[in-house]
Amino acid sequence: MKSLVLSFLFFFYANFVFASDFDSFILTYQSVQPVNNAINLELVLDKPKDNQIEKVLKKGIILKLSVNNFVYEKRLLLPSKLISQLELVYYLRYDPLTRQYTIMQEAQTIARNIDANFLLDVIIKNISISIPTKLIKNNDYTLTTKIQLSQSSNQPYIKNNLFFNSDNIIQPLEIVYDFKYK
Repeated sequence: MKSLVLSFLFFFYANFVFASDFDSFILTYQSVQPVNNAINLELVLDKPKDNQIEKVLKKGIILKLSVNNFVYEKRLLLPSKLISQLELVYYLRYDPLTRQYTIMQEAQTIARNIDANFLLDVIIKNISISIPTKLIKNNDYTLTTKIQLSQSSNQPYIKNNLFFNSDNIIQPLEIVYDFKYK
């Protein structure tokens, strides 16, 4: 009985500690506005309070923040059809010479600062995306958005062999929004 209680406490404590270090992004605001040939999406996110972003960046690891958007057309009997897809990618890295953190998008530096959490907030507090797609009136659609902060340096063959998804720094967030275009 004593070993059962100790093992329960061990697993409970271990899961509690790891769960607090691996929380997900928090959605605070979402706006989806279908227009003629696009879907305008606005997101405001918060990150977990206890994260390891600065520690990981100072080790020389480049982080990749990806925002993947998928638009599906719903069908009655057949599976939903993917009609549009858009990916927005940012890279966060640490420069040891200047002791500053950098956000890059498509090989262009967006911002520099000495605080990595501040730079991440600059990105996730105002995500505005226009997803080009053709919408047909009176049809049902699903917009799926996946937000992920992971290491960008992992090779594709290593990802398949990881027991846990250890390249994620913050747990990925998936948002599903169903709407009817009128």
